[in-house]
Amino acid sequence: MQLIMILVNLTLDGTKTVATLQFHMPKLELSKRRAIALASKLGLAIVAPLLIFLMGGRFLDSRLNSMPLWTIVGLTIGFVTTIIMLILIVRGISDGERTAH
Repeated sequence: MQLIMILVNLTLDGTKTVATLQFHMPKLELSKRRAIALASKLGLAIVAPLLIFLMGGRFLDSRLNSMPLWTIVGLTIGFVTTIIMLILIVRGISDGERTAH
């Protein structure tokens, strides 16, 4: 188990008090760390392209006064980019499993 200590300086009416908080955190197994990393990677691969291209489309629509044309185009490009990123991540996982065995 890992021990995490946090020191906190509290100031009340000009006097300093030091408080120590201790937390015991179990070490995560390697497979759990990989699962957390994979979940983070997948979440980012889904959210980032959609938001970037959607916001870009909205920006272009507001500048060009062409609502909803560029929003739809941006959303479409975001979906395609998301699918491509997910395919690349899954291929990377399956390639890693093949080399591990």
